[in-house]
Amino acid sequence: MPVSFSAFNELSCPIGELPATSLLDHLRQLTHTIYNLWQIGIKKIRVTPDFRTRTSKEGESVNDLIFRLERPERQILLQALDSPHIKDNCDPEEENSFITLNVTSINGVSTPHATGILCAYIHNTIIVSLPSSGTWLTSNLNVTIANSIDNSQFDRKIEHISEISHINTHRSFLCRLTIPENSQKDPSPFPNSDQVTKVYARNDWSAFYSCFKNLNQLEKTAKYRKIASDIATANGYTFNARLTSLNSRIRRSLRQIFTRTTDKGDIHLSTDFEKGAFEVCDQDGKHLGEWLFSGEKHKPADSSGFHDIILR
Repeated sequence: MPVSFSAFNELSCPIGELPATSLLDHLRQLTHTIYNLWQIGIKKIRVTPDFRTRTSKEGESVNDLIFRLERPERQILLQALDSPHIKDNCDPEEENSFITLNVTSINGVSTPHATGILCAYIHNTIIVSLPSSGTWLTSNLNVTIANSIDNSQFDRKIEHISEISHINTHRSFLCRLTIPENSQKDPSPFPNSDQVTKVYARNDWSAFYSCFKNLNQLEKTAKYRKIASDIATANGYTFNARLTSLNSRIRRSLRQIFTRTTDKGDIHLSTDFEKGAFEVCDQDGKHLGEWLFSGEKHKPADSSGFHDIILR
């Protein structure tokens, strides 16, 4: 089930190590990050229960410093922090994961008790940090997790935000967090188009497409390939390597095909590299029409078979 919350990395707010002025600046930056996450539907941030009692080098608590922020920033942070704590509202399987798993290192550095990062892994969500040191300035964290049941270890990449620019880096991942729970019952090709419009186009698709006007076709193809993959994924599709290879070979042209399963059958997307759009086909590969990246239908079905997808 999709989640619409982020987890806070409490290690980025070390107790007693940061001067109050620095911690205050980091909290101010955190409010702007949270506000931008709000704009794309990530409304809550889970924190450890002791977050507000953590202190600066001078002994001022995070709670005290929050009330030194300007009123709009203070309201954003207080509202965001009025969320369940890291381990609240877990189902039995998630609760068991908190007991049996432990983060042992981050980016190769031994790091015990990283509860917030473990939360991000368990819930498959994103982690938010204060930019308090170089460790927390990257857009991904390479994490080693130990399993106490079989004494095994495994590595995972955790999507990470400590500045607003990281939100753009993780646009596709953030969209996936807000895919409607009933999307499998939705037969429309783009069940998450409103969210994609917020995240990718900042509610202005004209401005989005204008960025590609002066590119040559090779440049457009490279850009559209990545964007199409992100937008398809954000709408619940997965890349279909078999159909991509089959249609590229038979059609003798570049193809990129994605598939989503619904209660009424599969839907296939084929990227239009010239226009920045998708040719949409039904479970039989029959063309249903052309849709723009925005999720808006642009052209009707082509009955000639030229835009059909070959399934076998």
